[in-house]
Amino acid sequence: MTDPAVTCPQCGALHSQDLDRCWLCDTIKTDSNPFAAPVADERNSKPPAFVKLNQQSFSLSTLLAVFTLTAVYAGVTVQAPGIGFVLAIVSVPALVRTIGIGRSKKKKGQRLNLLEKAGAFFGSLVVVVVIATASFISFVVICFPVGLVGFNMPGSSAVVAFAFLLGIVVAVVVGIFLIRRLWWRKR
Repeated sequence: MTDPAVTCPQCGALHSQDLDRCWLCDTIKTDSNPFAAPVADERNSKPPAFVKLNQQSFSLSTLLAVFTLTAVYAGVTVQAPGIGFVLAIVSVPALVRTIGIGRSKKKKGQRLNLLEKAGAFFGSLVVVVVIATASFISFVVICFPVGLVGFNMPGSSAVVAFAFLLGIVVAVVVGIFLIRRLWWRKR
């Protein structure tokens, strides 16, 4: 017959009663710090309450998704470095947004399952692509006509530089506007 299970007062880990040290947190069993009484009946009792050591934890499925995404980046970057770089630029903000959505749900006492995480990630990818596309279009709409007019004028390099800077400013303004409208919506 095996020894009845006891729990560590520090971390809540279950282990044999004859151990003098916790296998998980290395707490030493002393007279002033005894391990908890044996669990009477494991089938009918509740599992021990575990102490939350870190409120900023990730689930295993989230960590596996991040590692999978990192492996995809590495594989694509080895095969086609330019595409890997663009993929990273587009998907890292989407991953950050997905983690933010998961944390906001967690604060409300809800959890995202794997399908909801994937949906949040691909929805975030759409948001990132929409913001990037709108910013690029606004850059081209402003920069191209002003730069084209500048090529026909004397001292065209200053006009082209002005068109480029004006296009960047408008693209940033459009990007900020869309981020504020689409990124962190109240849920």
